[in-house]
Amino acid sequence: MNCPTDEQSKPTNMKKRIFAYLKVWTTSSQFCIAVIATLILMALAPIAQAMDVFNSDFSKGTFETSGWKVKGDWSIVNFGDGKPDLAKNPGPVAKFPAKGNTTGTLTKAFGPIKTPGNLKLTFDAGYGWGARDHSQGLQVMILDPDGNGYSFVIQRAKATWGVQWGGVSQYGYNDNPHWNPTEIDATQPAVIDGGGLRTFTITRDAAGKWTFNSDEWTGGPVTFTDNTTTTFSQVVLCGTPNIDDLLFGKIKLESDKAPDTTLPAINELPAQTADYLDFNPGRVTLGSEWIQNIVVKSPALRSDVKGNVKVEFTAPGMTKAAALCWQQPTKEEPNPWGHDAKIADITLDAAGNGSFIFPAEKFPNGPVTVRVLASNDSKKDSREIQLYNTGGVVWNQGIPKTPPPAAKGMKLVFSDDFNGPLSISKDGKNAKYSAHKPGGGDFSGWQFADPEGTENPFSQQGTFLRIRGSKRPDNQSSSGLISSVKADGTGFYARAPFYMECRFTAQSAPGTWPAFWTLIQDEKLGGTPDTKDVNEELDIIEAYGGVGPGNPNHPGYSVTSHFWNQKTADGKKVEDKWKRIDMLGIGGKSYWSTTFHTYALKVTPTDTIYYMDDIEVFRHPSGELSKTKPTFFMINYAIGGISGWKIDLEREGNTTDMYVDYVRVYESENK
Repeated sequence: MNCPTDEQSKPTNMKKRIFAYLKVWTTSSQFCIAVIATLILMALAPIAQAMDVFNSDFSKGTFETSGWKVKGDWSIVNFGDGKPDLAKNPGPVAKFPAKGNTTGTLTKAFGPIKTPGNLKLTFDAGYGWGARDHSQGLQVMILDPDGNGYSFVIQRAKATWGVQWGGVSQYGYNDNPHWNPTEIDATQPAVIDGGGLRTFTITRDAAGKWTFNSDEWTGGPVTFTDNTTTTFSQVVLCGTPNIDDLLFGKIKLESDKAPDTTLPAINELPAQTADYLDFNPGRVTLGSEWIQNIVVKSPALRSDVKGNVKVEFTAPGMTKAAALCWQQPTKEEPNPWGHDAKIADITLDAAGNGSFIFPAEKFPNGPVTVRVLASNDSKKDSREIQLYNTGGVVWNQGIPKTPPPAAKGMKLVFSDDFNGPLSISKDGKNAKYSAHKPGGGDFSGWQFADPEGTENPFSQQGTFLRIRGSKRPDNQSSSGLISSVKADGTGFYARAPFYMECRFTAQSAPGTWPAFWTLIQDEKLGGTPDTKDVNEELDIIEAYGGVGPGNPNHPGYSVTSHFWNQKTADGKKVEDKWKRIDMLGIGGKSYWSTTFHTYALKVTPTDTIYYMDDIEVFRHPSGELSKTKPTFFMINYAIGGISGWKIDLEREGNTTDMYVDYVRVYESENK
């Protein structure tokens, strides 16, 4: 075979090098040509560079310092202690003990990795002290933020079922595991017998092909293709019922895509009911440490303030307190999201009285929430004091001058800055908005009221729409909803592809339930006959206020897509899509009652996408109705009602406010 000269071996890039070889080897054999062709393809093909997502062992002493979240009776042991002659000594390892029917998990969480083209998990694992049973099993799960994904099990046996994989749904292992079609010898001697730990690899490619293998197996690898889950954000080591200690050593995850650190790795809390996700199931046990304790003496709740405002309160039995308020970016804290500013650490007297100065001029103009936190050794309270700052710094008010990134290529078709006279009526006649849900079905415990009545919940304060929930001493109560469609079915509808967003804040207190959501035009509102008795409800945000026993204790807010009375082609119910959003881990890391946030929805022919502050938080395939039928929006401040959550606003004077800054809607230019 002729070889290229030194000069020909120095092309400026790989493609030139290949063609240099091709020029010299044109007289070579067919074999040589085949090799050249292979080299050309290798040179021209893109190479996905793997990067470490994490590379962990248990030599740092604690699970916390190694970045693992522990559930169950796990410990770190060092097999090197007292065993200098032990063959294949693994050193420090995570151990789950032989304790009969107990279970536990070790979880390593990271920002979501969406549709990786190259995912590889390498881990060392084995058994401790020599007890053998074919039911012994090592189990590892790779999951998305909601606990969906894949489980991989190695049984201590030589059999077709010696190595298994299965689907995982909300952390529940599939009861129908998949076995290998051929026998695999996965028997493994214990560490105490000199067997050490065995290295296992799990890989996934861009097509969703999984490979599960160990170089020390006889038989294998296990391969399968599945794309049920395509986003990954946690690796879980499982402690299972066993008669021998389960051991894990070095663990490394590599990917061609970097984790998205702007999104939560784990959505901690599951839905509370299967039928309507965050409604009260009557069995809430969270929040026992929270009590209602703080009584505000001054200023008056929900009052206008400016300048230096003295806040006085009492918190009987509490030993310490602090005051905070969300502040716009400053020279010292330039974060564009703003930041949580501590106003004061407060010394309480023997009766629990305390006070501090709120410097309103240094905080945002308009609605602000001053939070007082008080605690003792076992109990705590967080009091949200709603005020309206008539001075202060104008920050992020009104409709932005630029369109949102997700609406690129779309045109503005609806907007309301609420900086002019409000246009709301009972049924929407002669107005922009109706004050009730079109088609009937108001759902608030404190009823949605008419703006024409004595309990009008709507007012304009500054450049904001204020929706007030209130109850009088005679128990007459009211709250508010606005709809872009009127009682007769006329009004504003968006047609996919569309994008809509709303910016608001409200108070978190027992019973408060602010929301921004949509329905389609069904037959009752003049829709086509195929919309009779069906609908599609897209809840862009439903927020549930209140902490303590019997309250939601919600970590953020919920997005839900309901496919009411819809069936699949084979007659099955179309399942709802939902997600709890842990907003304290996203963007500016602030709660919905702490400051304003923008909540948005985009519906395309393929995907329905939810956003918070321009950050995507949830996505699923679009439903048939929302992508083909006219869609209208509603904004409401419900208090209690069909959600089942109790109302307890006595210490708020049975009054609470929601402030809406703006709403706007875009549609595709190319319809």
